[in-house]
Amino acid sequence: MAQSLILSVGTDGRFAGMVAAELVRRGASVRGMVHKAENVGKVGARGVAEAVTADLRDRKTLAAALKGVESAFYPFSASPKRRSKCPPLARKSSTGFP
Repeated sequence: MAQSLILSVGTDGRFAGMVAAELVRRGASVRGMVHKAENVGKVGARGVAEAVTADLRDRKTLAAALKGVESAFYPFSASPKRRSKCPPLARKSSTGFP
């Protein structure tokens, strides 16, 4: 049976990067997602073999990042100032993705 794939959103960041590295250390299959292509190298530096560039506000890139994924880790800011810049992920589309 194939191992389920976990998407780590913001793997180039401090918190998601630490979580992704720990998941890999524990034997999980992780796909690291970054917003900017120039940060893909940071994903590999954390031991994550697969990296994808996507934008949470772009359904097409987000759907591609989620392809084959069973679960996702998405750290969300508690700061109202930063939270106002985040896209609403609770909405569902006809594809089943936000």
